[in-house]
Amino acid sequence: MLGISLLNEVREEAGGHEYAIFGYHGGPVSITDGRYVYMCAAHPQQAQLNEYTLFPTHMNTRFTVEELKNAKMTEPMPFTKGCPVLKIPVRSHYAYKLQSDVLFDLKRDPGQNSPVENEEEIKRFQRALIDIMGQNDAPEELYTYYGLTK
Repeated sequence: MLGISLLNEVREEAGGHEYAIFGYHGGPVSITDGRYVYMCAAHPQQAQLNEYTLFPTHMNTRFTVEELKNAKMTEPMPFTKGCPVLKIPVRSHYAYKLQSDVLFDLKRDPGQNSPVENEEEIKRFQRALIDIMGQNDAPEELYTYYGLTK
């Protein structure tokens, strides 16, 4: 929700962000600082993932009648400017199932073929994910879904 254009940073190779996060809704969330990539596995058995919207569609399709039958109106979120939103339970999860969290050292392994063990770096990335999720008003269930403790 706080995205900004990276065009000037790419053109100038400014590197103005300490971290970048990426992933797919329902799949693992990844974070990088340019040296390491930490992939945080989803734990769908620990928390119900939901979609929050006022426009009842997925990215490319409409919600089904069955999905909408389970929808509920929920309190406004900070980024909805006081408007309540639909909370719709996600029925299926992203196909890529990461079994556990992994850390890659891009300097030594740019192809991300061999995970490394480095608890200090993993904890640093977990703290960064928690901070970034908080800055972006992530719903509470996402912390549990990714096994993160605020």
